[in-house]
Amino acid sequence: MPWLILLDLNMPVIDGSTFLEELQNHEWYKSHEVLVAVLTTSLNPTDQERVQALGINKFINKPLTKELLQKLVQGIAN
Repeated sequence: MPWLILLDLNMPVIDGSTFLEELQNHEWYKSHEVLVAVLTTSLNPTDQERVQALGINKFINKPLTKELLQKLVQGIAN
């Protein structure tokens, strides 16, 4: 099982919000500790509110840097 999912809101087949809704319905997600971080170029506050309403508190603006990824992983380990 993954322990970290980096999710873009604007994907070609399914949007990030729909993916989150589907993910939260899976039993393995409910029974495992998985960090979901939304990685996006969106500066729209509505996008952030929608993601937070789905229980996701990590909202990261692109580009993802090595330093930012290290902070994210360290936050998981602590």
